[in-house]
Amino acid sequence: MSPDGGSTWHTLAAPLDGAETIALAVSPTYTHDRTIFAATTTTTDTVVWRSTDGGQGWHRWLVESASGVARVPVVVASSHTIDGAMFVGLGRRVFRPVRHAQEVRAGARRPMWQSAEVGSGVVGVTALAVSPAYATDRTVFAATNAGVFVSRNGGERFEPWNEGLHPARMVSVALSPTYPHDRLVYALGLGGAVWRRA
Repeated sequence: MSPDGGSTWHTLAAPLDGAETIALAVSPTYTHDRTIFAATTTTTDTVVWRSTDGGQGWHRWLVESASGVARVPVVVASSHTIDGAMFVGLGRRVFRPVRHAQEVRAGARRPMWQSAEVGSGVVGVTALAVSPAYATDRTVFAATNAGVFVSRNGGERFEPWNEGLHPARMVSVALSPTYPHDRLVYALGLGGAVWRRA
């Protein structure tokens, strides 16, 4: 963590000793809620952890039986403080917390989760991107080994969005900061090609 724009750095406590941390996401309103999410993987589980004190303490937020996962994209929607919206890519599925639904396990409270398979031919979700206007348009993009997929209903269902992508193997996807107006989407293909679509 750097409190001064990258001039100096401090190590934060790891979410779980012995686990490899493979993803990190910060709340869009971090200055107010100090919330960070981190994904770890062990030989048996993949866990998304949540910290509400800037990374000093961590609590399990999502636990899935999945070992040896190389990539777990985690993205937090701009509306997170209002609706808790965030998305986690794990294998061929995208997980999202159910609004106003929680469970208690081992004395810890965490959200209940729903997931959606992204599409046929998808082996792994490599990146996720959420519209800056998610609260109104509910749009989520997923980059995968089988191309780019889009959900316009908050991650409940995805459909292919691959027209013009050859080959379709994508490693990243990003939206313009003014996506609600210009509708620009960028994708990075395996091998380094950058694609743009409006």
